[in-house]
Amino acid sequence: MLTKMPLFSQKYPMSNKYAPLTDHLAALPMEAWRPSFADIERILGFALPDSARKYPAWWANQESGTQVHSWRDAGWFTQDLDLGAERITFSRDRDRSTANPRPRSSRPTEDHPTCDWDVSGDFRAELQLVWTHAGAIILDSAKRLLFPTPPECPGLYRMRIRRKDGTEARYIGETFDLRRRFANYRNPGDTQQTNLRINQILIDALEDGAQVAVSILTDQAWIIQDGNKDVADFTRKPVRRLFENFAQIVEGDVAVEDLNR
Repeated sequence: MLTKMPLFSQKYPMSNKYAPLTDHLAALPMEAWRPSFADIERILGFALPDSARKYPAWWANQESGTQVHSWRDAGWFTQDLDLGAERITFSRDRDRSTANPRPRSSRPTEDHPTCDWDVSGDFRAELQLVWTHAGAIILDSAKRLLFPTPPECPGLYRMRIRRKDGTEARYIGETFDLRRRFANYRNPGDTQQTNLRINQILIDALEDGAQVAVSILTDQAWIIQDGNKDVADFTRKPVRRLFENFAQIVEGDVAVEDLNR
């Protein structure tokens, strides 16, 4: 299953407090990533210095300063800095060999013999999905979110925000019950942090004149393996998570703000 979390962790030559960012970048599967400063701080576990919010030079790619190694040693470079919006794009540098390749798989030794029954396999599959437009999210007379009515079934959903200035944002999620999930976004509980965050983002966007479209995915998803094309079983959470991450990756675009965390 694809994942946004680092697949491994290792110490890098610079060995500094920004190493968690290096680990994160080294594990990303995409070619570009545009996080907010807050996203980076969550990965690091501490606040960025004031200079990161004031001076473009802090994000420069020159080999000076401690922080630059956190992305250069992972084989990435920075661009498209927006200090006002507190966002930066990290792009993969294909011409630069990373100083820290993924660790090689360990080989059996006399102390650690193999298990003959644990045969390694070559598993290959293709995923295919087709979103179905469900309608628009609007605000009712009480300034509360009003969603289109989805079926009561498991599936994926995609919310796309198009602002008046032409910029876009996107959120993709999965759930066992689409109708219940939309109801939770409309009326989030006090402890439902993600629902509260998305609820506020949608309300702010709509009040500012943006349009918000919703698409769902319930049965137009297939796993193609060994010549067989089978409908994805969305009653299984691992299958929903597989397609959720697949959709986030194939729809990844630095020009669209990714609201997933």
